[in-house]
Amino acid sequence: MFILVMLCSLNLSAQEPPAQKNTLADKFHRGISGGIDKTFSWMDSFFIDQSRPLLENTSAMHLSFGTFVQEGKETENVSRVRLRARLPHLEDRLQIFVLGETEDINTTDSEWESAEQEYSAGQDDKLTVGVAFHYDEIDRHDLGISSGLRVTDGEADFYLRPNYQYNRVMGLWNMQVKTRITWYDRAGLESSLLWRWQRPLSESTRFRVETLVDWFDDEEGLFPRLNLSWQKKIDQRRLLSLSWNNYFVTEPADELDTAILGVNYRQQFWRPWFWLEVSPQLAYPREDDYRDVPGLLLQMHAYF
Repeated sequence: MFILVMLCSLNLSAQEPPAQKNTLADKFHRGISGGIDKTFSWMDSFFIDQSRPLLENTSAMHLSFGTFVQEGKETENVSRVRLRARLPHLEDRLQIFVLGETEDINTTDSEWESAEQEYSAGQDDKLTVGVAFHYDEIDRHDLGISSGLRVTDGEADFYLRPNYQYNRVMGLWNMQVKTRITWYDRAGLESSLLWRWQRPLSESTRFRVETLVDWFDDEEGLFPRLNLSWQKKIDQRRLLSLSWNNYFVTEPADELDTAILGVNYRQQFWRPWFWLEVSPQLAYPREDDYRDVPGLLLQMHAYF
């Protein structure tokens, strides 16, 4: 009932698009956005080629806060701030990013998420600073590498992350293959392989199938996943998706670890730069004998 009331209230607010006004919040937003643009435009100026026209800086900051409620568990909260800057005079190939986040939340009750959080220090507050280089001039192929430092509990952890993506259109289907290898000098190696198929069903809807396999150093076996989703763009300010996500383990035996049926509703709210997300779900974890466990994830996003 709570979810229905919230969705109805959001739907009513969607009748009128949010406007940029001159309140204290709007002035604060413009001030932060302007400061970010000036800082990274100054950095980009060192790479300007005087024989080429000036390019617009595309730096941005994303603030988010989420809270997760699940039957039989305490409420969990997470907050994140991500600062990203692309330097256009390096042909947008180089990005500088800063990511700060509090202790992550567990929404899947899966061994994969436990392993991923342990590897990525998701149980602790952390700050990550790095650079990423992207090269995409080879037909259908994208190459990239990122590197930086992750600081957790006062200790710095250097990492290196090469990645590769292959894209191909096959009729109505768009296929993507992504692979990524990450090395942390303390946590060791992690690798991830994604195979994605998606196709439009209409002008505003699409269907997606994803197969993922993760491997973690010091963890036994692999962690495969199979995700199906239906996504609809209601209008420029509202998005709706239905998903069925399956998490598997291969050790000590090949079996389904958790299955999750979920709904995600995302809407622009109050201001053009402010978004709300409501994501109810039903999880079927193996540790509860696949009994349905309801949960609700609420998120707020601000973009600068």
